[in-house]
Amino acid sequence: MEITIDRLFRAMTEVVMPNDDVVFVRALSDSERKSRSMSALAAAVRLEDKLLDESSEEYAVHILSLKRAERDELLSICEQWAITDAWQAAYKEVKDELIPFPDDATDEEKKAVIRKREKSEARTKEKREKLVEERVAKYRGEANKKEDEELRKEAITRRRMITAMIESQNEDYYVTVFLSTHKKVGDKFIKYFESLYEVKQLDATVMARLYDTQKEVDSLDPWAISKFRARRESTGLVGSGEAQPDEAGQ
Repeated sequence: MEITIDRLFRAMTEVVMPNDDVVFVRALSDSERKSRSMSALAAAVRLEDKLLDESSEEYAVHILSLKRAERDELLSICEQWAITDAWQAAYKEVKDELIPFPDDATDEEKKAVIRKREKSEARTKEKREKLVEERVAKYRGEANKKEDEELRKEAITRRRMITAMIESQNEDYYVTVFLSTHKKVGDKFIKYFESLYEVKQLDATVMARLYDTQKEVDSLDPWAISKFRARRESTGLVGSGEAQPDEAGQ
């Protein structure tokens, strides 16, 4: 993949669309990332509100069946959420060990580091799996003691949260492609898609190609703009988050 840098120091690469249009997929700025996060959050909130409304179509599709679900189904829903929680906790508690290559490392030294990394990754994986197993077993024991109606209430809450979370992730997926895909008009870059709605009508293969390319551009960004975002946030050095001028004005 060939990477170039735009006027605002964001990495980009060319992609040829199925209709032979040439588009430019680039890394997102901090303000665009913030905008994407807010769009995803708003989508989740809208769906959560609909899932609370017993007269809505969303409630009928996702929640109504749980009103008459058997205990085993309720337990399964709650346990799946407990597994997700356990894995998130395990990744927070058991950190990856950083084992860098020495300066001017020889091939043998690099091989030694790779072996150490593989052993470290195996230990980390084992520790995380053990933590997940323990937490899920504990939850399962607690859930089995609950009355059916208490379990039903929890399952409905969990289903609502899971459904909203998926909606948020989908919105993030679409907004990423909408914000990162541009076309060149003269010496200026403007958004290739006219609206987010248009992006949502894309063929799944095209959508996946653009999204995967954007993630790869982020990872190959030679200026490491996106890689240090977390550090800037932790040190309070993130920009104000105000919208940047539209690309058409660049």
